[in-house]
Amino acid sequence: MKSMTRITRTAALVLGLAAVSMLCVSCSSDDDKNPVNSGGAAQINPAVANTVDSYVTNHRWGGANGLWRYAIPMEVTPHGDVYYNGKLINNPTLGSKEIGWSMADGNATNVWMAFAEGSDADFFWRDSVRVDERCAMGWIQNPGEGKLDFRALAR
Repeated sequence: MKSMTRITRTAALVLGLAAVSMLCVSCSSDDDKNPVNSGGAAQINPAVANTVDSYVTNHRWGGANGLWRYAIPMEVTPHGDVYYNGKLINNPTLGSKEIGWSMADGNATNVWMAFAEGSDADFFWRDSVRVDERCAMGWIQNPGEGKLDFRALAR
């Protein structure tokens, strides 16, 4: 009987400690997983702070003398998610001033672009004198094709 009482007390102690431990863990804060700060605004991942925005993208065939075509939307969210043409990009590579993704990760295209706060790069903006908005310049590659010039302009 004494051994049954001892087992019961030990089990109660272990269960009590487990309950206290669970309560402590559930009350702790984890800023990395909480997307809202005390002001109610979404926290921006510092790695993508310079790229977060909604963009309209274009690509062209024919090098500097080609015509820019298609207006496909791209969005970089504060959490670092990237949407291209409404589809979530798998495993994007995001830096403070660049973005890329790969078909090897299940995406429809390969992409690499560098971001800037305005640009007068004639190669990418020949149809404009100067771009003052946030923009990106680089290349896109569709399956079975070579790289095409690729640009993005914040909306």
